[in-house]
Amino acid sequence: MKILLDPLLFWFPNDSNKENNLAYLNKVTLIIEKYFDIKYISSKCFINALYKLNKEPFTTTSKAQNDMRSLIIKRLMSNLDYPNNLPILDCELFDLTGDFNVTINDELNKHFAQVVNYLLSSNASCLLMLSPSNFNSKLKSKHQLFVVKNISGEIDSKITELISNNHFLKDKLEIPTLANPLPFSDLCDGFYSLQKDMCKKEDSIVVFWKITREVALRNKYSYDQNVTSKNNSDNRKRKIYTYNKNHYISADFESGCFELCDHRGKHQGEISYTGDELSSRDKNGEHDINI
Repeated sequence: MKILLDPLLFWFPNDSNKENNLAYLNKVTLIIEKYFDIKYISSKCFINALYKLNKEPFTTTSKAQNDMRSLIIKRLMSNLDYPNNLPILDCELFDLTGDFNVTINDELNKHFAQVVNYLLSSNASCLLMLSPSNFNSKLKSKHQLFVVKNISGEIDSKITELISNNHFLKDKLEIPTLANPLPFSDLCDGFYSLQKDMCKKEDSIVVFWKITREVALRNKYSYDQNVTSKNNSDNRKRKIYTYNKNHYISADFESGCFELCDHRGKHQGEISYTGDELSSRDKNGEHDINI
């Protein structure tokens, strides 16, 4: 598994919000470095673009943001997949027209299209990380090229599949505990914003089900069909996830969050998608679950 970056992640257009673009690129590289044992596809063109990013004077950028940029480049350069000569195939280029935004650098755009074409032709397994300006693109995963739009807020993401199946993850990552039930919170901080947008178009219960599932799987929980069946009724619907039966998180379909319960099913509080406590333990037992 490799990673390919949308050029707009690191080659910012003149009229773009460079501060936001840089912050998102920082987030992507931090998450990849923290969780995944996979490398970025390297090429001479890509390395030249990184040098350009390092040298470009952002006149409105603070020292802190300049320092961030240097750290981003260091992360990328230390995790490149060498050697950097890809066997680019000489055939019809991948279509980047339509609703897909490209850079003002024609050489970089052509190179990106050639790399994507090579990946599709060779069935090489790769994550294509899109820039915020392409989150709304209709570009879809094809063959072994998996499109990732928002790394911390996307439904049915390849990121979720990799984590839930323990593929390409680094060793000795944190595990969910009762004290820290959602340890991968930085992979889930975009879901409330996504939930708000989705609820404008879909039934809220359907939206809550989709998003709570995504958050649970991203934090290494598994769906517990048996416990879920014991706790569903005509008046109350739940979907319950567990981490090795040590504790449980129950999807709240009324407000879009989780009820946290211990190994006995005793309620410990209500938590957000990033693990923050929203309300304290219900001592009356109304939020307890049957195990």
